[in-house]
Amino acid sequence: MQYKIMFFKRFLLEGNALKAIRQGLDEAKDSQALVAALAPLKALPFSIDPDRPLYKFARFMWAVVVLGAIVELYCYLMLWSQHSHHPSWWSWLLVLAAPALVAGIYFYQARSEKIRRLEEDLWNTKLLLDNDITPQPCSKDAITALKGRFPYFYGSDNDTFISLGQGHYQGSQHSFDYQVIIHRWKSDKHFYYCYALALPFGLAKSLTLTTFTPSGGKWPSYDRWQPASQAFNAKIKATCKEELDAARFLKPMVVERWVKLLDEIKDPNLLIEDNGDLLFLTSDKGLLAPERQGSLKDPASLASHYPLEKLAITLDLVHFLMVHNDNNFDTPLPQASQG
Repeated sequence: MQYKIMFFKRFLLEGNALKAIRQGLDEAKDSQALVAALAPLKALPFSIDPDRPLYKFARFMWAVVVLGAIVELYCYLMLWSQHSHHPSWWSWLLVLAAPALVAGIYFYQARSEKIRRLEEDLWNTKLLLDNDITPQPCSKDAITALKGRFPYFYGSDNDTFISLGQGHYQGSQHSFDYQVIIHRWKSDKHFYYCYALALPFGLAKSLTLTTFTPSGGKWPSYDRWQPASQAFNAKIKATCKEELDAARFLKPMVVERWVKLLDEIKDPNLLIEDNGDLLFLTSDKGLLAPERQGSLKDPASLASHYPLEKLAITLDLVHFLMVHNDNNFDTPLPQASQG
């Protein structure tokens, strides 16, 4: 009896701690506040782990519970018919015990998933705050505004915005506000993730640089434009609405920098809209969502600082593009071909 009381008490204490941490996470404005939100863990006489044996067992049992329910119902009906509508006492016991068993498995399976979601949210928020990015809610208004700026994000009904954040970059010659985006869509029964950086660029327009074929949204259909660099043309497809815009943007130093970028970030794509808004996107999760290192089981791991190195590379790249495009009208055009 004492074991059952302690068992229930642990479940209750754990639930209260998770609720308090979630509230603290939602209110956190910086990394220190996020770490402070983990204070309820110190009061627990046990650690919170979604992979502890009981939760693993609950996940396994949830996978077979539907099959078990079907078999039990079949056996019950067979007993009912074979015993002249008077089934044995143990068949009644099975029927009455089944809802309690299913409920118990469900609650523990749901608790395990709740812990996992909280750990993921803590990690994603920690990454943003550690890199001076303010998390933003994925509200309907925010998503509508983003889709208005970039038709690329007009995809199917299976599109999901996982994370949004707002940051500021201060460079030696230019500074700018930017938005980070984690976007997911479903196609052919598979999920695809896109990690993006958006900002008002204003120094170029109507062009794209592509290293992989974007999916899940609308991508402009421009004419192919090739600079003189064979290394660039072999791996990167440049398109533009007007040849003059591409020629001014893709100066030799910009072409060289973009080729080098291929060794630093996987599958970088660039889209500059007609209004000058820039969207940098990649399938490289290292830009905004590297593998999780922190967990509720080890709260100290979430107190460490986690810089997003690939985001820093991308921000420096944008600054580089601004520096080399803020005097376009005074710069001789490089030789190129359009096809």
